[in-house]
This record gives sequence, structure tokens and C-alpha cells, in this order.
Amino acid sequence: MWRDVIAKSPALTRGHVNLGAALMDISLIEAEQSLQRAVALDPDHSYGLIMLGLLYIRQNRLDEAIAVLHRALASKKEQRTAMVCDSLGIAYRKTGNYAAAIRYGQMALQADPNYLDALINLGVVFERTGEYDRAESFFREARARGADGVDLYNNWGITAHTMGKTDRAIELFREALRRNPDHIETHYNLGVALGEKGMVEEAQAEMKKAMHLRMQLQGGKGSGEN
Repeated sequence: MWRDVIAKSPALTRGHVNLGAALMDISLIEAEQSLQRAVALDPDHSYGLIMLGLLYIRQNRLDEAIAVLHRALASKKEQRTAMVCDSLGIAYRKTGNYAAAIRYGQMALQADPNYLDALINLGVVFERTGEYDRAESFFREARARGADGVDLYNNWGITAHTMGKTDRAIELFREALRRNPDHIETHYNLGVALGEKGMVEEAQAEMKKAMHLRMQLQGGKGSGEN
């Protein structure tokens, strides 16, 4: 669809942004090309800059992600403050700068108290800092406000597992897989937890599923991804 739109209107920034967003689960190389075209056409296009930043996060190009996301935050065009602050929080978390990750996560919630991804991502940060009860409080708050996706339950399961609540972690990982049966990380995490409970055959089945899905993913995407 968006290729057709661009063919008719090659200078349409939104077309290049939407094509890039659609390609992120197919080929990061092509996605980056589309998003780079978008921000070349309009260097202040906030959503295009955010999507480019998220792509860089996926590729673990964190310095580039942070730089482009700060450009998005400074932009006044199609401003999405909660989304860009949450994305900055993710990038800083991945660099190990947890103080900055918390600061930008809180800024995302100040911009939009109902931005559920920020609640989940703050929970992840506090799991990383060892503040497990606080992490769980963010996951509970996210669920209470309507979050119900695989990221919520997988990350909550990781926290429960780290706290030694293996049975609870297994429940949460299974909840995650009910939302997305093909989530590789959750199959792996569930396999680890089941193995700790001595459920060897079930653990091996989850590990094999994770490996199979990983091989499918690598076989179906272009090179240049991390």
C-alpha cells in the first residue's frame, strides 16, 4: 500500500514514515532506508524521528537512537511527547543509565498518565535496579489501567522469577504466551522456570520452540539486524 502511495507522491514524508514502520518487522535495512528518506524530506518530523530511534534501539545502535530521539523531543511537528520520552527511557535503560531511564519514563507519564508502555518500561527499569516490589507495582498499575499484552506479562514474569517466585513466574509467562504464542523470549523464560521446577520435558519443549521460532525469524528477515 505505502509503496504505491510513495510511487504517486515521492515527496510525501508520511508515506515514507509509514512504509518504514511497516518494514520494521520484515527488513530493518529497508525500514531504515525509508525512515532516512522521511527525515531527509522533513528533518523535524517527530514521528519519523521516533521510528528511526526505535529502529536504532532494535539494532543496539544506542548512541544514534538517543541522538535522534532528542531531535524528536525538540521537534514541534506531530509531537508525541509521551512516546518519545518512553523511547528515550528504553534507550537509556539499555545503556545502563537507569537514572536517565527513570527520568524519561516519568516524563512520559507526566505527558500522558495513561501511556501504558511507560508504566511497563518503568517496571522493567526497577527490575534491573533490584527494586522488585516497585517493579511489580508498576506492572500491577499497568494491568489495572488496561495493559494486557505479552510485554507486560513476560516482564512481570521475569521480575517474579528473579524474586524466587517461580510458580508465579510460570503463570505469568503462560499468560504472555496466551497473548502471543510466538514470543521467543517468553518461551525461553518459561523453559528456564520449568527446568528449575524439575519439569524437564516441558522445559525442553519450550526451549525447542524458542529455537525453532528464532530460526524462522532469522530465515525470514534481511541481514543487518541484531
